[in-house]
Amino acid sequence: MTDPDSRSPPGATLESLVTGDDGVTSPSGDQRGQRLLHFTIGARLGSGGSGVVYEARDEKLQRDVAVKIFFHASPRRREVLVREARSVAAIVHPNVAAVHDVHVLGETPFLVMELARGERLRDVIARGPLPRSRAIAIAMQVASGLAAAHRRSIAHLDVKPENVTVAPDDTVKVLDFGLARRFGRAGAVEIGEDGERDAAPRGTPSYMSPEQARGEAVDARADVYALGLVLLEMLAGRRPPGRGSVGQAAAAKDITASDVSGLAP
Repeated sequence: MTDPDSRSPPGATLESLVTGDDGVTSPSGDQRGQRLLHFTIGARLGSGGSGVVYEARDEKLQRDVAVKIFFHASPRRREVLVREARSVAAIVHPNVAAVHDVHVLGETPFLVMELARGERLRDVIARGPLPRSRAIAIAMQVASGLAAAHRRSIAHLDVKPENVTVAPDDTVKVLDFGLARRFGRAGAVEIGEDGERDAAPRGTPSYMSPEQARGEAVDARADVYALGLVLLEMLAGRRPPGRGSVGQAAAAKDITASDVSGLAP
């Protein structure tokens, strides 16, 4: 998948972009300027349980993009990722960051996505509770973007403040469909052609529905549940307590009075 014009410079490897001194998930040093096929790596934008995201420059099309490199994907995971990326790329909506392409270099897959300019919703919340009108306006845009995915039977499955950007004019973009899955008529998330599901729940425990945390078949309702928790966090200025692990998320049922105390007017 490489050509002479897109190879990394000497010493630059894909492994160095995803592996650091711990040998797992913390890229070490400044990776800017490295080449990944025809993409020049820029600033690191963030990382999570599934991979790391960089700003990058598409040298062929001369545009700025975001590149998400996935950690240690199994052959089946790579197959699923490529298939689901094709589905997600069909989503065209002003509140969804577009998926431009998917590549597999060696054994490592990476997504090429629209670079959404703006502030992460996590940083907005960090300054304190949002006024109710603004929180609702942001949530409605997230819901609109998710609805576009749901109409194509695609569940995001990792809705959280880190995966939402807010532009200066409060235009919202939903990011990172890297964990997205198609769901069928019965509501089951289609993980593989053989019908098998992932051995462990994928996503962020603090925003998982109980069904997702238990590894059960889920659908668009998992995203609605997560968005409700994000809205609550915008209003309260803090995460709901007792949801920091998969086990806690699996046991969660209802929002309690303590979850909604101190909400913004």
